[in-house]
Amino acid sequence: HATATFTPTFLLNAGYGYSYGAILSQVTGLIATASSQITPTLPFPNTQGRAPHLLYSGSTCAAAITCIASFGPYDDRNYNHSAFGNVTRIMGAHTMKAGMVYYHYRKTENAGGGPQGTFNFNNAGAPVGTTTFEQTWANFLLGRASQFTQTDIDIKPDLTTNQFEWFVQDEWRVRPNLTVSFGVRHSLFRQPTDAHGLLSNFDPRAFNVADAPCIAPNGNIDPTCAPGSTPGNPNFSPTNGIIFQGNSFYGDKVAAEDNNNFAPRFGFAWDPFKDGKTSIR
Repeated sequence: HATATFTPTFLLNAGYGYSYGAILSQVTGLIATASSQITPTLPFPNTQGRAPHLLYSGSTCAAAITCIASFGPYDDRNYNHSAFGNVTRIMGAHTMKAGMVYYHYRKTENAGGGPQGTFNFNNAGAPVGTTTFEQTWANFLLGRASQFTQTDIDIKPDLTTNQFEWFVQDEWRVRPNLTVSFGVRHSLFRQPTDAHGLLSNFDPRAFNVADAPCIAPNGNIDPTCAPGSTPGNPNFSPTNGIIFQGNSFYGDKVAAEDNNNFAPRFGFAWDPFKDGKTSIR
């Protein structure tokens, strides 16, 4: 941060700032695949380095049986840059000011879960057991999962965005007891972009009504368009109406930007009795 006085009536004030913050975590202990005995073959690579989730229905995981569930590794990083500059020039009864500020933000944060896989077990079709818990446990021992989910990627956006603002202002000493100020500020808040091109958004202009899905009476999508469903297309596209970064109406962004954020300002300071004891602003 620096201030330069070029002349008694011409002043420059400028600066730059940088900040960084992060939350970084790794998987440790027996839940890590390096130490765990739970290493089943999965459809996709387990890039998380931790054991799959094992969840059981019909039991409280903290009492009857311990479910295995974890989170991470998780890395959240934030990088922030800012720069500003302001000039002040005094010309007679006018004190004119102008300046700008620029912000550059970058953020990376992974989802922290998904590729490790999740096995759900319930008591359906259990060959032994008299309680829900016993039947669920039997299905677990037999490897009979009721549901399995896994994502093939631990999504990690790398977002950047910029913000520009500038202003001009004049403080005019109209009379010894009256000063009027007026000016305008312009803000340009830019939409973010992702270094991996993963941004998406819904835009009504990209939605094709003819490709709308059938909706069942319970509100869920009905891929069969059974009787009672709201008319639609059984061969609907799940991305109908979705725009993607690099293939949208906004180029490498997925939402519009407003360039008309102007903020006018006006003010005054008045000493009605000209004695320096009263000010109306």
